Amino acid sequence: MSTSMSSVLPENKTAGLSLVLGVVLLFFAILLYPGGILIDSVDQTNFSDAINAMADNANLAHAMTLLLMIAILMEAYGLLALLRLTAGKAGLANAALRFGIGGIVFGWGLYIVELGTWHMVAHIMTHGVGGQVTESKLEDYAVTVFSMGGAVHIAFLSVASIASIFLGLGLASRFGAMNIYKLAAYGMVFVVGLGGLFNLVVVQHIHDIDLNLIAAISNAILSIGAICYFVFGVGMYFGRSEFTPDGASG
Repeated sequence: MSTSMSSVLPENKTAGLSLVLGVVLLFFAILLYPGGILIDSVDQTNFSDAINAMADNANLAHAMTLLLMIAILMEAYGLLALLRLTAGKAGLANAALRFGIGGIVFGWGLYIVELGTWHMVAHIMTHGVGGQVTESKLEDYAVTVFSMGGAVHIAFLSVASIASIFLGLGLASRFGAMNIYKLAAYGMVFVVGLGGLFNLVVVQHIHDIDLNLIAAISNAILSIGAICYFVFGVGMYFGRSEFTPDGASG
């Protein structure tokens, strides 16, 4: 099913565009984040190296942290628009979609908390924390804060993985024949959801496993999830009827 551009709800176009741009900004910020892919790349499982990369590029770290937060809020706005699909409706599919959207947005809130710890780490390394911690202990203090952010990240991954299963099932049920949108919905179920849980529950508990492998798997899964959101946003922007409340018109 599909609808013409003339009948697309303005709210759906705005939400779809927000979801698409949020994904683009997210990838851009990750690429430029100090210590990551392009700028002073370091082993992210080495907290000391990661922190020093942020401190050496503090202004860029602060800017990209803020951009990541903006990107997440844009994605959340776009995804929350899909709640209109379930308004006043019963049934397991609608309940799954509501649960999935709520869970993912909550998970993104946890991610923003983690980003707050990154911001604080760069601040600690460049400005200290007043007279409470001596300069020689600043890095130890920053590592502690960075570790807390890592714990929040595990919570984010756990919540997002579970919620992605329900979001994917709820959206997949709205499509008949297989197409790119339904494929993206199943991607949320099997790759982002079940794959993410497998990485958390099984892979990370394998004895002596390389932490970089766990991180690489997690990053790949999150990247696929972002691509799925991009596809959903495109469908919303171009007025796919599956992303439009029943009976709505522009």
